[in-house]
Amino acid sequence: MSLQRIPLVLTVLILAACGNNANTIADHGAMKRMKKYLLTAILLAQLIPWNLSAEQPSGPSPSPVTGFLTNTISSHIGKNAFWHLGAVGTTALMIATPVDQNIVDTDKNYLGDAFDTGALLVGNVWHILPAAIVYWATDTPEYKYASGAVVQAVGISFLVTTTEKFVFGRAFIDKDDDVPGFLPFRRSRDARDFYPFQNLGGLWPSGHTATAFAAASALTAFYKDDPSFRKFAVLTYAAAALMGYAMIDGNIHWASDVVAGVLIGHAIGWTVGTDFRSRYGGRNATQGKERPSFIPVIANGSYGFQMRVPY
Repeated sequence: MSLQRIPLVLTVLILAACGNNANTIADHGAMKRMKKYLLTAILLAQLIPWNLSAEQPSGPSPSPVTGFLTNTISSHIGKNAFWHLGAVGTTALMIATPVDQNIVDTDKNYLGDAFDTGALLVGNVWHILPAAIVYWATDTPEYKYASGAVVQAVGISFLVTTTEKFVFGRAFIDKDDDVPGFLPFRRSRDARDFYPFQNLGGLWPSGHTATAFAAASALTAFYKDDPSFRKFAVLTYAAAALMGYAMIDGNIHWASDVVAGVLIGHAIGWTVGTDFRSRYGGRNATQGKERPSFIPVIANGSYGFQMRVPY
């Protein structure tokens, strides 16, 4: 038997007023009352859900901000760093070839202005809003964890891409439309134009695409061991891909912005979804742990209890 499964048995015996030690107690009535109180305390303690392990069990669900900073960092280091390096490398390649420039100069608009504009307007809420509603409306822990993962993944992706947009400051695509001159937007038809720290809300990477793929990847990572989810995973990625395509179709983003958004969003979403799945599994494992037990002992005029503590 493993030592971790051997309980530590602590036996505490309280001698009664009767027997060989009876003459050491002056007040028999007080001793009897003490014994009753002790036994009552033992029985009540048995009902308390004690947990003395170093790792406390999680509640019924984590907050969407649980592990926010840790997951933000984790999604950028280790193997995940290759996704971000890939985003930068792919962008550089698409500018140099010049795929980016050719795609912008090609007549597209296959989806129509209404669809492209609609995608732009709802692109940052169409995934996080349903997830937030599910999180607050359901009492099922599994759905709490899954929806919380989506909310966090979208939130991290939004903050990361918004920061990178300002840092890189890629020029907005000049579509010869009227934009108020006082707005600090740099526009250009040249895919090579970047204005680091000078272009408010620059285009690289695509935040709409990144948040969409972050939501899809978070859900897929959370349910990756559930075969029944695979068809739904295809739908979520298809919806995310459609969002990315709409950004290109309407010349809202350079094509490399979208590709970078896919890679960055996936890295963040998969990290968050995996973490929340681990927390959900740890919650179930913790609930199954044996808790300390208290066993009353009454023998030969002596009163006491045994406490069994797993370690």
